[in-house]
Amino acid sequence: MNENNVSEKDNSPTRKMIEKRVNKFLNDYFKWFIFFEVAVILIFGYFLLLKPKYDQISLVTDAISKQEQLDYSKKDLELKDLNSLIASYKTIDQRSKDRIYAIAPVKKNEEELFSEMNYIVTKNGLILRDISWAKGSKLNNEGNDSGTDYLASGDLEQVTVNLNVVGANYESFKNFLSALENNLHLMDVENVSFDPGSGGITLVISTYYSKE
Repeated sequence: MNENNVSEKDNSPTRKMIEKRVNKFLNDYFKWFIFFEVAVILIFGYFLLLKPKYDQISLVTDAISKQEQLDYSKKDLELKDLNSLIASYKTIDQRSKDRIYAIAPVKKNEEELFSEMNYIVTKNGLILRDISWAKGSKLNNEGNDSGTDYLASGDLEQVTVNLNVVGANYESFKNFLSALENNLHLMDVENVSFDPGSGGITLVISTYYSKE
């Protein structure tokens, strides 16, 4: 009796109508369920994966942009300073330029250095006994240990000269040092030894040449 009642309920018109409506509802709105699920997945994927990456890339891009702006401002300032120096240089007359070049001339060959030193020695009544030299490092504003400002001359090549002179007395010794000090070509006497008995002078001199 009970089994017949259950079977009748399962096959009742009401149940069939409900099943029909459910099937119709699923058929009508199934694509919207799929669309909703995909939309939810995409939204969660954006906030969990894409947005953090996007924010990170945006921060890096902003930092690079700011650094490039700073670099541009620095280069622009350097260019303005360079143009100002060029404008100032153009106002200098040629005679003054020649004197500036003479302070640290461009060194073309070794014979020039020998001739220059020999001229200073003989001009003061002395005899050049021996001379030798060695090239030093290039000097600039960052690598300059002597305290001298070489900004006006740019990079310089230092040459250390070892000089041995004879035939000096006290007076000619003073005159010789004065001639080196007042020589237009920049020369720094690093070390000097004078023997009044033999009239010998030994000097270590640093002189400078502009790069080509």
